[in-house]
Amino acid sequence: MISRTVSLAHCAVGLSMTAVAAMLSALPQACRAAADAAYPAPPVLSAGYLGTPPALRAPLDPSQWQAAGSMDTFYSLGTQQRLPEAPVLRAGFDDRCLYLAVRLPLPTGARPKADARERDAQVWADDAVEVFIDPTGQHQSEYQFLVNAAGTQADLRDQDPSWNGAWEAAASVEADGWTALLAIPWATLGLGVPADRTVIGFNVGWDRQTPAARPASWAPLSGSFHQPARFGHLVLRREGPTAGLRQRTEPTAIAVEVTPAAVGTVPLNASLIVRAGEAVVGEQSSAVSGGTRLRVSLPEGQGGDLRCEVRIQASGDALPVAHLTGLVHVQP
Repeated sequence: MISRTVSLAHCAVGLSMTAVAAMLSALPQACRAAADAAYPAPPVLSAGYLGTPPALRAPLDPSQWQAAGSMDTFYSLGTQQRLPEAPVLRAGFDDRCLYLAVRLPLPTGARPKADARERDAQVWADDAVEVFIDPTGQHQSEYQFLVNAAGTQADLRDQDPSWNGAWEAAASVEADGWTALLAIPWATLGLGVPADRTVIGFNVGWDRQTPAARPASWAPLSGSFHQPARFGHLVLRREGPTAGLRQRTEPTAIAVEVTPAAVGTVPLNASLIVRAGEAVVGEQSSAVSGGTRLRVSLPEGQGGDLRCEVRIQASGDALPVAHLTGLVHVQP
């Protein structure tokens, strides 16, 4: 997407929790500007070290993605409103590449729009995934990688379409969704082999055209994908820990499921806080052992936009394994 503007109202939200604030304090001012009074702290996801490069084909081989971190939270572009039909993002890496897999839902029986068939064509006008990376972590520039549901690629650097990088991508369409897979070499990003706990600026955009044009973003943005100051953070953990996070909305409760990835032995703790405005509706925290479910029951008649904050933390580590804050709409 070269440029896109969406005019939507913003909702006030609280600032980041202590652990995320500690992490942001070590990053540049441009990054910290993202955690202002109008928007939540940028999301955090940890990518795990993959011992074997995953095959760029679907269905995914779970054994090749065991160490990957994953999350299913995306927001409508221009709001903090979480999508109920969210993609699942998986992230892993090795000494050569960053590997990403994004599973995107489709209406039953629908086929994705995938008209672009030549590299650097108008891929963003199709059902497509856009990956944005600021490898310096300064949150001031961006590499942009796009792939549509036909596997057609496009790339830009700081919105310059003449830039072409060396990277791979593939896509496959299934009955109820489609999957995009990307392998982006560190060399293409101007990086060497990343050290443990390297933090890079990161975001994933969803150019959703089917059934209607409704773009979405992993990091809550104010109206355009091109906002590196508001990108999220991808933490590269060579020895773990990483985790999978899935949000669930029930008729009378909000729940999250946390599953530790098959890497690392550091104990994890997870917490869920649900607020209506500034009032805490409920909260729960727990040590993570296998699949762990956190659940906040909603009072009778409670509904509307509820702000949910989820944090996964490793014992003794100020850098979150995962963190997100956003709005979930609940019918009263």
